[in-house]
Amino acid sequence: MCNEEKGADRRLFPMFYPAGLRNIFKYEQKCLERVYMRRVVWYAGKKYYRIVPFLVIGYMLVIFAAALAGITQAVSPTAMGRNLIVIDPGHGGYDPGAITSQGIYEKDINLAISKKVKTKLAESGMKAVLTREDDRDYAGGGSSRKTKKQTDLDYRISLVEGLNPEVLVSIHVNASAGGNNSGAEAFYQEGSDQGKALAECVQVELRKIPSMTKRVAKSGEFYLTRNTKVAAIIVELGYLSNPVDRRKLLQNSYQDQLANAIAAGIINYLAGLK
Repeated sequence: MCNEEKGADRRLFPMFYPAGLRNIFKYEQKCLERVYMRRVVWYAGKKYYRIVPFLVIGYMLVIFAAALAGITQAVSPTAMGRNLIVIDPGHGGYDPGAITSQGIYEKDINLAISKKVKTKLAESGMKAVLTREDDRDYAGGGSSRKTKKQTDLDYRISLVEGLNPEVLVSIHVNASAGGNNSGAEAFYQEGSDQGKALAECVQVELRKIPSMTKRVAKSGEFYLTRNTKVAAIIVELGYLSNPVDRRKLLQNSYQDQLANAIAAGIINYLAGLK
């Protein structure tokens, strides 16, 4: 409070008033005149004396930092969410996903590559979050496997709804009987134009990976994509049941190639929205 003579009830940080930032510099100039001339500053209703020049500078820095904080808080969560990408590492915790006789779990590969996708997006200046950062599930106290799975997926869907991102990409690894199928492919919810466009952008990049089976984006029926309102796809990174795919999926360099392709596809999709 600078106007101590009149006992005015004004806050130290006027940017929280409707007039806000347009009055801040005029207000602080008056404050500093009092501080410098009288060697008195008011803070939280108390007087402090013996102000020296570097403290005045510090006081101004505090004011400026608080102004920036006020501006940041004024941005709505929804507006921020529209610049957000959610990466969902499939399975986790009690649910390993596909398993090989060698003890390789799909959930581990999903998480490793999801983290790489997040990093690649961050390097391009984009904000991404993961639905899980470690080996966990969201099954709660479900009694049966079916109940646990639906509880887990419902929780992930609620996370997406709360974040309101631009896109959702769920990362998985495939498996098939016989072990002949190979290659990565992107799936979208039947009837979703946004999902189809996103899946096609990602599939184009996946096809550029050397020796990648030339698959195309496909529609499908998935609980996760059906129950989310954003552009959502599921990316199957390859087939654990195929010896060649399995060996490559465990290689760090190949994981990087997959992550680069997925990130590039997401970026290309978002660029097409502008």
